[in-house]
Formats: sequence, structure tokens, C-alpha cells
Amino acid sequence: MIQDKKIRILDTRSGEVLHEGMGHEGVKPQRAIFVRDGRVITTGFTKRSERLYSLRAPDNLSQPIIEEELDTSNGVLFPFYDEDTGLVYLCGKGDCAIRYYEVNQEYPYMHYINTYTTSEPQRAVGFQSKRGVSSEENEINRWAERMVLRTSSRFARIFKHDLYPDTRSTIPALTAEEFMDGKNAVPNTMPVNPAAAQAKPKVQVAKKANILNQLAPTAAESAPARSYTEQPSPQSNPPSPRPQQHQQHRPVIDDDMGIVPMSQVGVDGSVV
Repeated sequence: MIQDKKIRILDTRSGEVLHEGMGHEGVKPQRAIFVRDGRVITTGFTKRSERLYSLRAPDNLSQPIIEEELDTSNGVLFPFYDEDTGLVYLCGKGDCAIRYYEVNQEYPYMHYINTYTTSEPQRAVGFQSKRGVSSEENEINRWAERMVLRTSSRFARIFKHDLYPDTRSTIPALTAEEFMDGKNAVPNTMPVNPAAAQAKPKVQVAKKANILNQLAPTAAESAPARSYTEQPSPQSNPPSPRPQQHQQHRPVIDDDMGIVPMSQVGVDGSVV
């Protein structure tokens, strides 16, 4: 997009203009990005300096599929697109808010989700690679304003595959020679969290015999168990003799005061 307000799609190999169309009517700067299905998201201004965004088809750039006005702020809107989750973020210089939408094939095609607000205006915004997010904290994006973290409302310590689809890897799908020869290829992808995305192998538990069963039985264990109804015979279990009890002599009280003469008291204290 240049000063003539036109949107052009070029062939990066030859520089040929593939598609061309009129952009927004305002004289202030405009921005445009591709989404993964080939459509184009643009941001700009109206003649009345109102900020707006639009979604366009690449073969008909002059006629937006949808177009919506936002506000009358002076900051240029910068669109950032997450091709993994289909989310687009609209950030403006000097704004205290970041709006984000989901882009899909259902009308109205750009669905408003929420707005992130700060207490201070932002000077610039830059997105970090998906390899830098923390899946353990449910981070789905991270951008540099003062290092802002965008987290999901779901709380879980397990890896969520629907929040973290495979993202672009550092391995190129084509070499420079293949690209200049006209070849095209889908970008290589990689898991956001390779350690958590790998399927955990099932643990095989080996069951072994109890080593205590291999020991020789003791005398108590080898004896036959006795039934509760069995009566022991008198020959097998003779009664044990009772210990003889010594007969104790009671003191003889020979008067009303209970006084016993010393001559009648034995050595062991008994009365004789």
C-alpha cells in the first residue's frame, strides 16, 4: 500500500502485480496483512478520520467483504495475526487498549472476542514467536509492549492441544534455489511445547511372585488347625496342678482391746 491508496499483491519472485484494488479513503497510513485462507485484513481511516478495519478477498480488493468503524483516535492501527489460532489483534500507537478478533468462514467473519486495556498508552507493539509462550500458564500469545502476556481463562496444568496447534518451525520447507525456480510448499510446523505434546508411553508393570511364599513353613504354620468345636481329650491335655496355698493364721484376740501378747507372735509375724 502506497500513497495512491491502492492495495497491491505482488509476486515476490518476479515483482509482477497479481491483484490490485482501492483501499480506505483516508489520507493517513494504512496497513494490510494476509490470513491463512488467502484473504486480506486492512486497517485505515475514513474521510472523517475515523479508524476502521476490513476483510477483503484477494481477487476483489476494491470491495470489502466486511468493514467496521472503531473510533476517532489518531493512532495508526497495526494488525497482528496468529495463523495457528486464527486470532487477529488490532493495536494502535498511543492507545491503551488492544482488541482481538477471531477470523473464520462464518458471518460476520471477524468475531469480536475481548479488549485488553492498560493504564498507560502504548508506543509500539511487537509479537514474540510462539516458541516463547508458556503452555503451563495457558499463554496463547506474548507481545512486547512492556512484556504483556495473553493467557486463556481456562485453568489446567495439562497440555491443551486445542489451544496450542502446531506452529511454524525453524526448518525451511524450500531452499532459496527451489523458491526462485517457482516451487511452492506448505511451511513446516512443530509443536509449541514438544515435551508436553509427545504422547506419554504406557508403563508396563511386571507382576512377580511374592518372595515370602518361597520360605519354609514354621512349626506353628505346619501344625494342623484346630476346630473350635473339637473338645480336647483329658489324656492329651492333663490339668495342671494348682499351686498350694499357705494357710495364714489369724491373730487371736483375747481381750476387748485386740492386744496380743508378744509371746504368742512368731518370727514371721503370725500368731502362734
